[in-house]
Amino acid sequence: MIKWLYGAICALVFAGLVTILGSGAFTRFEHKTFLCSNTLIGPFELIINKATLGSDVQLSQPNGNSRLRITSVIDNVIIAEADTLRFEVDIENSLVSVQQMANLSTSKCETTNFSM
Repeated sequence: MIKWLYGAICALVFAGLVTILGSGAFTRFEHKTFLCSNTLIGPFELIINKATLGSDVQLSQPNGNSRLRITSVIDNVIIAEADTLRFEVDIENSLVSVQQMANLSTSKCETTNFSM
């Protein structure tokens, strides 16, 4: 009887650990990349390391790299801005809207996720 109870407790603990570790509860680092092409600014890549208000997003283009500041995070949408550019990133649907002054264009992007 004690062996059976001990085995059941071990099985529950093991199942709980697998659930916690598999859910990303212990993720230290997360890196999201959006590879896009847009009619306003051409091909670009957005690299998001931390999707928190005030963090930086790296913008890579053929003509150089720049940093954008995250100004808003609402659910799965991140808004990052710099100078005359504004990016609205829908993480769930891999859509990136680019606004340059009064012009607006939306692109479906290829995404990669890396977490550790």
